[in-house]
Amino acid sequence: MLEIRAEQMEAFSKAMRCSFVEHSVLRVRKEHASLLDEQTEVELADLFGRAVDRADEYGIDDEEDVFQFALRELCWAVDFDQQPELAALNHVFTDPDIEDAERMTAFIDLEAKLSPDPDAN
Repeated sequence: MLEIRAEQMEAFSKAMRCSFVEHSVLRVRKEHASLLDEQTEVELADLFGRAVDRADEYGIDDEEDVFQFALRELCWAVDFDQQPELAALNHVFTDPDIEDAERMTAFIDLEAKLSPDPDAN
């Protein structure tokens, strides 16, 4: 019987996280270049890495949802989920009536209602 130790799972998890961050940096450069200033690969990787950690704190673990969460770092602001001026949007991350798996969808829906063009911010 195959037995996976905690150390193996942790190493696998770290490798998956690194792969996700690398893929996300490439994707944002390709699909959302207009959002980028002069960020280096290292700066973008750091931004996406921190966003992965914060999304995880809200229970957001779907790959596309995590990417969308991190993308808001570029659209709105670094640590956008902590900005008081975005409280009308950010309440979805802590609303107990919204399931973790639905938080990013709820945010995007509300974002579209309040500001149809996030690039304008």
